[in-house]
Amino acid sequence: VTMMNAVFVALPIKFAVGIWNYSGIGTPPMYGDKEAQRHWMEITTNLPIGDWYRNSSNNDLLYWGLDYPPLTAYHSQLCGTVAKTINPSMVELFTSRGYESIQEKIFMRNTVQISDILVFIPAVTLIVSHIIRIQKDQLSIRAEIERFFILLWCFLQPALLLIDHGHFQYNSVCIGFALLASYAISKDYDILGSILFCLSLNFKQMSLYYALIFFFALLRKSFDRSSSFITFLINILKLAITVILTFLIFWLPFCYWHHSEETCFSSLQLVLYRQFPFSRGIFEDKVANLWYTISVMIDIRQILSTHQLVICSFFLTILLNFPVCLNLLWFKFSLKRFLLALSNGSLAFFLASYQVHEKSILLAVVPLALLIREDPALVTWLQLLGTFSMFPLLVKDGLRIPYVACCALAASLSYSIALCHDDDDGGEERKESTAAVNSSNTITEIPPKAITTTRNTTATTTSTTTASTTETAAYSSIFKQFRLLFFILSYIGMVLLHILELYWPAPTRYPDLYAALFSIYGALNLCLAYLMGLY
Repeated sequence: VTMMNAVFVALPIKFAVGIWNYSGIGTPPMYGDKEAQRHWMEITTNLPIGDWYRNSSNNDLLYWGLDYPPLTAYHSQLCGTVAKTINPSMVELFTSRGYESIQEKIFMRNTVQISDILVFIPAVTLIVSHIIRIQKDQLSIRAEIERFFILLWCFLQPALLLIDHGHFQYNSVCIGFALLASYAISKDYDILGSILFCLSLNFKQMSLYYALIFFFALLRKSFDRSSSFITFLINILKLAITVILTFLIFWLPFCYWHHSEETCFSSLQLVLYRQFPFSRGIFEDKVANLWYTISVMIDIRQILSTHQLVICSFFLTILLNFPVCLNLLWFKFSLKRFLLALSNGSLAFFLASYQVHEKSILLAVVPLALLIREDPALVTWLQLLGTFSMFPLLVKDGLRIPYVACCALAASLSYSIALCHDDDDGGEERKESTAAVNSSNTITEIPPKAITTTRNTTATTTSTTTASTTETAAYSSIFKQFRLLFFILSYIGMVLLHILELYWPAPTRYPDLYAALFSIYGALNLCLAYLMGLY
């Protein structure tokens, strides 16, 4: 019931964001991301599968050529087939380029909504229900209200909401599959989890940001569940076969139905090549990561070759992921630790890897959003920071007002969750205190000498433990105070940049000044977010 209520509240808000502009509206010749998705529907419904990733007179790859994995192509074909039955002119070959109408806009927005409902919303609901376990004897109106606000927060997190339902993309599908995989693994359905993660990888290649995290988590789980080295190898082999078979299902059609001028191998090469266009450079546009920030001072693209940049970014990404993966290997699997690792690992990729898009920050902020109950201050700050880092892209799309409204809504929901959680913590602390008093008053039959000895030992141990606990609590309190101060200063910086951008136009000589400042400020803060995640 709580989930349905949250969905019924969230859907109209998503529709409201969808009323606003989308990427590239009315801006020929290339338009934007919405036109790219529509064009893929055009290609996949009018051309044979062997031509989808192949440059030809019917498929000009320079005009939004398909550059996502096969599952996105199949998804485009499904949506395009439905579009053809509604209005064939929306996906007609050649003549539908740049097609824009109210009907087409409603149709495209609805494809995102339906994909959301089928994949992302179930994934979030399952994980939130797993994290917040409410026993039947503990059900209360306050607990249900808290769960409602948490679900609403996850459904309406501003970064994903503005990109998918405003700018226009299907990021919730690939992230939703990854979250479903996380949930399956937490329930010990490792084979199913592997299949679901392969679906995520085959929908968008940016899910590779999660690959190391899934690999090391499954490695640790396989070790824990194995009674011998042979059993361990068998478990790993099962997972490997699962991944290979899942990929074969999606990729073999391009081998079997290849173009007459191609072979099976060359057809697969075309699909793979389109997904990793190294020629585009180490970053696209102005993105809040390390490479762009460095390039503002020293343009590394003029110093290092593409090959050298690929190698540098690869090793730096592995270095930043090392402590995250080590943590997964060292400690026993838990869903909360795994979600945090997904956020930290993808943040490492975002900061250091090759060919990063602004929208890739979603891979870091969405999994962490599910832990809003654990640390509202950190989760809210990273969510708003991730949205802030994409502001230059969003304002280009004419989404300034939805940006402000969505961020304000997120802050309000976060505050509501924090209030509910504080009240629950107070109740739990009182119960624990009462239980401790009751247990201390319990009379046990112990000989007098034993009682004396036990008292002395217990007193010594208790005093040592108390001192250690007090010291740890003091350090924790100081850290939290410094962290809170940092969050406040970070928010002030974001607000000041927004005020400057709104009231003081950029000089003619530097038209992209504010876009650069937003990206650099975002990158510096995201570096600190990565370090906080490790702590």
